Amino acid sequence: MPPLSLLVYVAQTVFAGNASYKSYIAISNLIQYEERTKQAAQYSDTAAIELRKTRTTQGAGVVAELSTIISAIYLFTTTSSEKTKLSLSAANVLLCLAVRAHVAGHWKDRAKVPLVKGFNDAITASNELIDHLAILAGSWIVAFGLGVFHF
Repeated sequence: MPPLSLLVYVAQTVFAGNASYKSYIAISNLIQYEERTKQAAQYSDTAAIELRKTRTTQGAGVVAELSTIISAIYLFTTTSSEKTKLSLSAANVLLCLAVRAHVAGHWKDRAKVPLVKGFNDAITASNELIDHLAILAGSWIVAFGLGVFHF
């Protein structure tokens, strides 16, 4: 495997691992408010929708991060065909961009609430996730280019 490709795959794995840790912190902070939100969701359609969006955005972020970790590890530990490298790179670009749009649609302009530090920390972490997904998508574009030009 060309050293430049190896470097990209290792960097993707490390960066996605760090992003996963930050997602874990965000999810842990949000779990503190889960029961109250579930109770509110019984009486309010808006609260139910917010709860569902919160869960799906956080879950989607974890899926994109894990996909990057698994794909990058696979690519730097095996001898893969060009078709496999390009397919995994393209699939991860699309996944990271789709998840980024999904997460941004819910969290990007979310206002912080006074006196709920854990929730505010989760908002901050979710907005960082948006940036991390953009970086991961960019890294997969680089990996795709390296695959096309055999670097």
